[in-house]
Amino acid sequence: MSISLVMYLKNEEAGVRRAIESVIDHVDEFVAWVTGGDDRTLEIVQEYSPRLYTLQVPPEAVDFGEMESIICHLAKCDFVLRLDGDETLENAHKLKDLIDSEDYVTWKFPRMRWADLEMTVQLEKEAYPDWQYRLFLNDKLSRFVDALHPCFETPHMIGEVSGMVIHHFVDVLHLSNPKRRAEREELYRLLAKKSGKEPEGSPEAMRLAGHQ
Repeated sequence: MSISLVMYLKNEEAGVRRAIESVIDHVDEFVAWVTGGDDRTLEIVQEYSPRLYTLQVPPEAVDFGEMESIICHLAKCDFVLRLDGDETLENAHKLKDLIDSEDYVTWKFPRMRWADLEMTVQLEKEAYPDWQYRLFLNDKLSRFVDALHPCFETPHMIGEVSGMVIHHFVDVLHLSNPKRRAEREELYRLLAKKSGKEPEGSPEAMRLAGHQ
């Protein structure tokens, strides 16, 4: 059984190499889609991915659910592993053991959010395990739905992964940069309006996310 790593990326220069190298030795294919940006993300990804797409997506056309589903459907291997450019996957060497098991064909991973790359200050502890649906059979029956915080839809039974954690570094990689923070806030405002949800960080959004 084989695994495709898929990522869609924009302005991920600060963390994308770290993200890729956390899993690249344990997958059979890497498919990347650089959706725009003005940093070295494209140059870095070219070092790792022979299947690289560069179709730009303007802010008003961003829909995370659609974009996640598109990049997953471009995979050619038996299973799809999706990772963000500001994440890493701990113990990726266990991926092949998962897909070789006969218990499930879809899995969710716990995710921790960190304020520093050394992982000494954990954010949003109350949200853990913050389950993320990231490894699944490539039968085109699973998809991500919603523009802002996509839900995962699949006809398959879902297994919980133990001993493997997704580590998320959005604050230290993006929010420490005033320009990137302002861009992210504006994008999420647009997406909240599109999806009919409260903006990220609002009391209602925090409640729905399980943080209050």
